[in-house]
Order: sequence, then structure tokens, then C-alpha cells
Amino acid sequence: MKKIIVKSSTFIIALIYLIGVLIFGEAHPFSKFPMYSSFVNWSYVFYITDANDMLIPCKVLNTSGENLGHNFYSICQEKKVAYGDGMESNSDLKKVGFEIMQMVLKKPENSKRLKEKIKLWRTYYFFKNDSIIHINQMIYESNME
Repeated sequence: MKKIIVKSSTFIIALIYLIGVLIFGEAHPFSKFPMYSSFVNWSYVFYITDANDMLIPCKVLNTSGENLGHNFYSICQEKKVAYGDGMESNSDLKKVGFEIMQMVLKKPENSKRLKEKIKLWRTYYFFKNDSIIHINQMIYESNME
């Protein structure tokens, strides 16, 4: 008996949804239009290395890749730097990279890193001719002795 009730309730819910789509058409939650109709064709990933280009885990610097990315976009907006899809100039990247590293290195727990050479990298991924292409670019290098 329970199986019949479950099957019939599922059928009733589906039927109500179908009727709602027919009646309301393009109104939420019956919209045929996808929430995200398109995605950008590029992505950036940020990471930090030492003088020998060995990766320094963001956790060691009390930050995250997400924070580096968020700081990049925030600083670009604040400085009115056009960004995205690899359009930033090298000089703009250096300015933004400097600002990002100042935010990371000003934390008291990172004071021991101030005497080391640290590099901030951006990897630019984009889709071209059925392939994902990536370009690594150092956007800041510090030797804060």
C-alpha cells in the first residue's frame, strides 16, 4: 500500500509541475531559460613560489588561492584596471601583484617571509580550437630585505 502511495504522489507532483510549466511558461520555477546561459571562456589561478620556483602552500602564508583571486579582482576594480581573458597589461599586472603581496606579507605571522624572495604567479586558462590552453606568468617578485 505504501509503494502505491509513494508512486502516485510522485506522479501527482510531476503532473502538477507539468501543468505549472504549461500555465506559467517562463516564470520561476517553471522557466525554460537556464540560470547560467553561458560561461566565460577563461579562468585565472594564482599561486606563490619561493626563489627556486618551489610552491609555497597558501596555508603557510595564512591565505588561500581563493583569497588571492578575490584580491586580484577587487584591486583591479579599485584601480580601474580592465581585467579578464588575459587583457591586462604587464605593468598593470605588476601593480596589482604588488598590492596583493603587500596584503599577504603585512600579516604579522608572515614576517619571517619578508627576507625571502617570493613570487606571485597567475596561470591563465582559456579554451581555443577544442583545447584548453594555459599561460603561466609571474606577476610579482619580491626580495624585501
